[in-house]
Amino acid sequence: TGGFAEVTPNASTRPYGSDAPIRAGLTIARPADQRAPTLPTLPEPSPEKKSESHLGLFVWLAIAVVATIGGRYLFVELSGHDEDAFQPLEKAPEPAPEAKAYETKELAPPPPTCPKGMVYFKGGAATIGDAGDDPALALARPAHAVELAPYCLGAREVTLAEYRACVTAGACEAAHRESEFPRGDASERAWKRQRAAYSELCNEALADHDAHPVNCVTWAQAAAYCQHAGGRLPSEAEWEGAAGEAPWGDGAPTAAHLNACGEECVTWRKEHGLSAITPLYAEDDGHPGTAPVGAAAAGATKAGLFDMFGNVAEWTAEPFAPYPGASEDVAAQDFAGAHAIRGGAFNSAEPSHVRAALRYPLLAESHSHGVGFRCAAAPR
Repeated sequence: TGGFAEVTPNASTRPYGSDAPIRAGLTIARPADQRAPTLPTLPEPSPEKKSESHLGLFVWLAIAVVATIGGRYLFVELSGHDEDAFQPLEKAPEPAPEAKAYETKELAPPPPTCPKGMVYFKGGAATIGDAGDDPALALARPAHAVELAPYCLGAREVTLAEYRACVTAGACEAAHRESEFPRGDASERAWKRQRAAYSELCNEALADHDAHPVNCVTWAQAAAYCQHAGGRLPSEAEWEGAAGEAPWGDGAPTAAHLNACGEECVTWRKEHGLSAITPLYAEDDGHPGTAPVGAAAAGATKAGLFDMFGNVAEWTAEPFAPYPGASEDVAAQDFAGAHAIRGGAFNSAEPSHVRAALRYPLLAESHSHGVGFRCAAAPR
């Protein structure tokens, strides 16, 4: 047992290895007169001799045992080996595989994130302003380079429902129900008629307009809302840098791209005794005033911003000032108390009024029917 097979002896294990048969009953013949020799009888040893013989044998056995033990002890002591130590060794364990050297690369930081409902812009070098000669864009000249830090911008204009929530929270003043804007070069009579007509388009006074942009708010009201929401108003450069190219490219804008002045605008103005104008497009977009934010889905920018060129113009952060290198005529104008508004509105009728470069000064205390806002924020 113990892993070894039991061996059964066979003929090859006989003494001398002989396998010849042994025959029984065989005798050796001798002559009749010849007797077998008689061996001499040896004398029996005396009892004393037997005892001495046994004692001697015992002594020799004892000496042999002692010699064996002593020899083993002497071998162990002199050699440092113990025969019990010479046992079969288990198979040595395989060496651990050599660790592979991997190239270590520094992990890239996670991309910046923006508050919900905002779009991230990485900033960098940008060119803003207009390089043409359209009189309507005189305030947007000259085109010049700016450097923008990374920022986030709201994908949509702030809605009436969102603004009312800020009012309920006690952080905002209610939007106005009347439109207020500078008279400009209009007569006093014409200005009053315009204010009365356009006040009908202030969404705070209208039912079922929660999804429309809030309008008829001052610059301070817009700034307070954005601060309450954890952001701020965008700078002019941020706004224009985010707007980019118009969604209609080199073609003409349509009602599918933006809410501007179409046939509905012409009809509404006629009904309210206002001067006739040529519409931006021939379609009737169904909205003489604002439309729900994002309704013109085809007008989304490549970055995913809605209503940048229509619906309502938008307040921006800084006071209005001529661009560096502006013409003498522009530089000589007084813009005290005005902030810049950007983008087209539902009553925009000229192609130049729906350009990303368009900028216009509006007194901060104005609360116009055609002006709302969207918020910006720093990336996280």
